Formats: sequence, structure tokens, C-alpha cells
Amino acid sequence: MSSATINHPVPLTIDEYLHQRLMPVEGAIPHLPGIDMYGNTIPIATVGGDLFEYINFEQRYNIEARIALAKRLAKQYLEALSSETSPRNEVDMHVRWLASQAGYAEADALEYRKAKRSEQLRIAVNLRELLTTAGILLVDAQGHGIIAAKIASTVHDTLHAFLLSELDRSGTTAPVLFEQLNLRLAQSATARNALGRAMDTEAREIATLLYGEIRPDGHFRFVNFGHPPPLVFSAKYQRFMEIGKARIAQFLALGLEIPEDHPDRNRYIPVKLRKSRIRSSDMAEITLMGKGDILFLYTDGLFDGSDEKERPIQIVFDWTRKRATGVAKGKTIDLELPDGTLDPLSMQIASLRSLANGTLQSTVKLMDSDKIKDYELNREGTAQIETGVGKLDTIIYTSRHAGGERLTRSFATGGWRDARGLRAGVFAGEIARRGGARGRRTGGARCAAAAESHHRGRRQGPAERGVPRAATAPAHG
Repeated sequence: MSSATINHPVPLTIDEYLHQRLMPVEGAIPHLPGIDMYGNTIPIATVGGDLFEYINFEQRYNIEARIALAKRLAKQYLEALSSETSPRNEVDMHVRWLASQAGYAEADALEYRKAKRSEQLRIAVNLRELLTTAGILLVDAQGHGIIAAKIASTVHDTLHAFLLSELDRSGTTAPVLFEQLNLRLAQSATARNALGRAMDTEAREIATLLYGEIRPDGHFRFVNFGHPPPLVFSAKYQRFMEIGKARIAQFLALGLEIPEDHPDRNRYIPVKLRKSRIRSSDMAEITLMGKGDILFLYTDGLFDGSDEKERPIQIVFDWTRKRATGVAKGKTIDLELPDGTLDPLSMQIASLRSLANGTLQSTVKLMDSDKIKDYELNREGTAQIETGVGKLDTIIYTSRHAGGERLTRSFATGGWRDARGLRAGVFAGEIARRGGARGRRTGGARCAAAAESHHRGRRQGPAERGVPRAATAPAHG
């Protein structure tokens, strides 16, 4: 007699299920000419409200089959239908209806058929462009844990449902898609809202969204609902550059703002009414012009101010006037920026770029909170460290405020590819003082994405799934 042990799979808990849903799908990263994609995310718990996803149009949808269908319909829509034949499509049905109306003429049907044929030909052209387009979705739901993850999952699923419909209707991600998504998250005045909240509850479920599409020529077109705006790192100037926020439309978080010309606007309870629905001109655009330029997308957890002893810091860098203004540590600041001054994130990226080229600038001027300080950089050597993706060979370098006691030791590595196919770089740091060391404390969940230009002219690349404060994905040249 023999016996066998049967191992049944352990059912997933709800947080494990949502965690899997909010992770990027294995092998889904788009591959566009001259583009590297990388990033990371760190939730504060098993799951959180941060979501990052690539939309790989060529992989997710059968674009060639859709193009063939659009061309077939364009031909069929022009073909007249006899009165004895059943309608083949919606155009035939509409023409049959037109024929039943008073004053109908054959020319009316022909004009309508030509117009619908033209629509299908345009859909085919739009679909062709998706073969060299990558979509990037960032969602940040308010709060932490399962509830926030459920809100993010709702946004994700709703967007994909509307995207399927919009590809059939127009062959692209038209503004109407995002208007529908915004309405789906709005608070209903007559029923339970999109997330099942009882009407006697005062709290709203809030989620911000940034969705954009990137092309090999360095063009990034996006829509923003309450999300932190993109940053652009210039390889030429080695710092983040001003984008010109005045010309970039930004809407309130999803569901908070309803267009006043929408027929259902009095069926919802918005915080604010918008004058009109989203138009194509409301889609913001950024073009990376130089080789090595980086487009950086992120959630507000990247700088949530949750470190110990840290007070709110809001600084505006006006590189044209060479001034930094804002609030830091409870004080109003207005400082002149000497040539070569960097902000903290620019210094990290510039250092990683230098190390990749086998060099390291020995001193830099850094805008550190409310002061401009001289920092000394030094390459110490190499080391192999254990990480969540295995052992990595790293370059060690240190940074220290000139004359200061605190030393920051950083470990940088080149690219690696994990089980999900993510290319990334790792940057980890430890802060030491004389007589001991302390770790850097991280706060809430954070998620980010980066896009890099690889060629002279206009080429760039997006990112994968978030860059936390304790780990940065360096650019690869």
C-alpha cells in the first residue's frame, strides 16, 4: 500500500489578491526604439493605493486584426443594401431608419455611408500609430491598505473597460475616455457611488491619475487629474528643468469636478463645476529634446515629508532667474542660485551618470533645504551587496557637507533584469555619523516612473513601476 500527499493551493487573501493585481504583468513592458523602461514601488503595507502600469498596445490588443477589421468595414459601409437583405452592421441599420423618415433621398444614405467609411479609415490610421506607442498609467488612491488598493483597482479596471470601447470607436485614447472615467468616480446624488459608499457617509474616496503616451520621437502626451506634475531632467544642464506649468492643464482628482455642460451633472455632487468637457487641447505635451534627458513621473509619497524631524519643504527653482524661492523648515526663502547649483534629486542622477562614465565630480553646490552648501563627493571602491533581486556588484561613493560630520555612503549599480523583465538600476544609501550609524527612515507608499532620451534629436523612454526615496533607478546611456 502506498500513500500520496496532495498539496492544494492556499487561497489568496484579499490583500494578496489586490497586491498581485496592482503589480505589473510579467513581460508587458513595451519595447520602443531607443527607450529604456525602469522603476520600482514600495507600499507601506502588503498593498496600498499606488498603482503603476504600462499599456503595451501591441501585446495587449491584436492591432493588426483591428486594422484589418476597420478597412473591411470601410469597404462594407459603402455597399448599398437591398430592401430584402437583413442589415449587416450599424450603418445598414441607420440607413434603413433614414429610409423610413419623411423627405428621405438616396443621396442622404450615400452621404452618410461616405462619412462612416471615412471614420473607419481614420481608425485604421490611429491604430497603426499604437504600434509605436506606449501607455503609462499612475494612480494614487487616498489612504493605505486594502481600501486604497480597492480604489486603485477600480480606476484601473474602469479605464481598461473604457479603453476597449474607445479603440472600437476611434482607434485611440480620446479625451472622452477620461471624462467617462472621471464621472465613474464621481459621487452620485441619487444612488450609491462608484465605490459603494453609503449616502450618509461624509468622506469621499479620492484618487489621482496621470495617464500618458510616449513615442520614440520623444513626445509625451498626457492627462492629469490631481497628480504631481512630471519632472524633466536635462542631461545638458544636469538638473531638473522648469516645464511651464501655466500651459499644462491639470484637473482636480477623479470625480471631484464635473463639466457643467454634461447632461447628468445634476445627478452628481461635485466639489466644483468645470466650464466644459475635456478637449484634445487639454491633453498636455512634453518633448524631450536632448540625448539622455529623463522624464520622471511619481506619486506624492516620494516626498511626503514623513521622515523624523522633517518639516514641509516647498521650493521653486527658477533656473532662468537663478533664484530658489519657497518655504523650508518653517522659513520663507529667496536665494540666488550660483552656477552649477543642483537640487538633491538632480545631484543623485548626475552622480550616477558620472559613475557610469567612470568619473565622479569631487565637489558640488547643493540646494539643501534652506541653504546652499558645498558637498564633497568621493569614490571609495566596489562591493557586492545582497538585495531583493539577488547579489549586485556596486560602486561605493560618499557625500559629505564640507566641514560636516555626517557622511552618506551610497551603493550604485548598473542595469539588471528581474523575473518580470524589468530593467533598472539600484541606488541605496546609508547615513553615518562619527561614533555610529543610523538608517534612513522612509514614510508612506511611493511610486514613480522615469523616461530617458537615448539619441540625439528626440528619443526617450518611460519607466516601470515607481522609484522610492531609498532606491533610485539611474539612467542608462
